Amino acid sequence: AYPYHLHTYLPQNTEMLFVWSFLLKSEMAAALLNWGFLVALLSLTIGFLSRATGVLPALCAAFIILSAPICAGYSVTLKNDLPAAALLFAHYCALIRAVDLKSAGDPSAARWALLCGIFLGGAAGHKLNALFVGAPTVLAVIAFDFHQRKKQPGVRALALVLLLGAAVPSVPWFARTAWATMPRVRLTLKSGTVFVTNYSA
Repeated sequence: AYPYHLHTYLPQNTEMLFVWSFLLKSEMAAALLNWGFLVALLSLTIGFLSRATGVLPALCAAFIILSAPICAGYSVTLKNDLPAAALLFAHYCALIRAVDLKSAGDPSAARWALLCGIFLGGAAGHKLNALFVGAPTVLAVIAFDFHQRKKQPGVRALALVLLLGAAVPSVPWFARTAWATMPRVRLTLKSGTVFVTNYSA
């Protein structure tokens, strides 16, 4: 909507996801696609909590999510909040699995760390605020790696694998955003003017 504007390209994953539904001229397809993220979030919640606690707490948590009006509203509204929430929760699930396997000395922990990073990068592509969630994750994994290296010198660092996974879906988006916004950034720095918009990612 705003050429070369800093926020124009932020929710790229959301736009690229729904554009195919609109190319088909089907609002129902777009709504079902967005609704699928609610199903994914519920499935992840039930699956994770069923293994960690039990079936009953898992079903109670899913009921709480369904009973929240904001979740129901966002599941039928083309916004980037629900996709980002589902991917962030998925990244936490993969992160916990990676840490558990790494603590047990299982080499498959690296694959889970890679998957965790991919989920995190995908969430950032939907909503830039996901980066602020990802930063503590990376710091926590670095601290975990440091602790593991003290116990087992030479062990592979999970943080590097996680960052590699996050780069897969996010670096092309960051590069495109930087290329698109550079003319506006240079103009802003040159004129000393701060551009304000009500568009938010």
